[in-house]
Amino acid sequence: PRTRLSLGGRQPIVVNPASGTVTRLPFNPQSRTVLFRQGTHTVLVSNERAWAAPAGRAAPLRPLGRALTVLPALVDDRVWLVDAHYEGPETQLYELVEVGLADGRTHTRWTLPYQAAPVAVLPSGVLARDPEDNLQVVAPGSGRVRAVLARAATFIDARGSQVAWVVGRDLHVRDLATGTDTVVPPPPGSPDWYALGGPIPRAACCYGLGAFDPAGRKLAVYTRLAGPGAPGLAVVDLVRGSARLLPGSEDATPTGCLPCLGWASNGWLYFFAAGPAVTSVGAWRGGTGPAGLLPLDLDGVLNSVPSALAAN
Repeated sequence: PRTRLSLGGRQPIVVNPASGTVTRLPFNPQSRTVLFRQGTHTVLVSNERAWAAPAGRAAPLRPLGRALTVLPALVDDRVWLVDAHYEGPETQLYELVEVGLADGRTHTRWTLPYQAAPVAVLPSGVLARDPEDNLQVVAPGSGRVRAVLARAATFIDARGSQVAWVVGRDLHVRDLATGTDTVVPPPPGSPDWYALGGPIPRAACCYGLGAFDPAGRKLAVYTRLAGPGAPGLAVVDLVRGSARLLPGSEDATPTGCLPCLGWASNGWLYFFAAGPAVTSVGAWRGGTGPAGLLPLDLDGVLNSVPSALAAN
């Protein structure tokens, strides 16, 4: 009853799944709105500007500043605004500004050279991607490489000192604090993990291919469909180092959405699902049971397809 879903895209909205009530967010429909939850706030990026709102609410909207990308900070009440400054092909700099979500106050400023596109902020530095798709931990300011985590990799998600990525057919989850590296093959019944290459999205925290749960013990990740009607989501048990396909996620794929899934603070997982409606949302409460579709009729109130999802 207390769950609210925030959906981004051309027509960002907040939905009450229990009642079906929809509240629209006042953003320009000409620009796509990307959003994610950070602590008790929803962070929104639209038209190269960032805002914060209380999680699950449409107001009040607090402007945070200019940003091409917004990255979660290590503390729940802050984020990093990422902008790029161009002075020539060899003098592009990324500027990272850490701001408070409650008051918009600036805490820290960093820069990175153009070769190090930031994808996450870690306790040991900035996780960056170089032009060859290598994932590296670099020092703020100088961009000096402190550690190379993977080469030609697809970034999945980061939480605290944990980083997840895909190389080849294996999913890697490394705890940089302990040095523990968990390698998980695709779950039985799936041909591969869903991995994308290409440029870093301009206005998002991540690719949206997977997400750590609030406790850091599970990881939800998209897999490639084995065929029509096959499950598209897998849940990785990080304690056991194993993965299984999630029944109820049949035909779900991360196509055209960013992020395509998100955990609520109470441990429920929500994701864009394949269903009878153009916009169908799936939900899973953990355990061994299957996921199910929420009884929402969003097609009747929207004339565009949502492309981002966050839960309070």
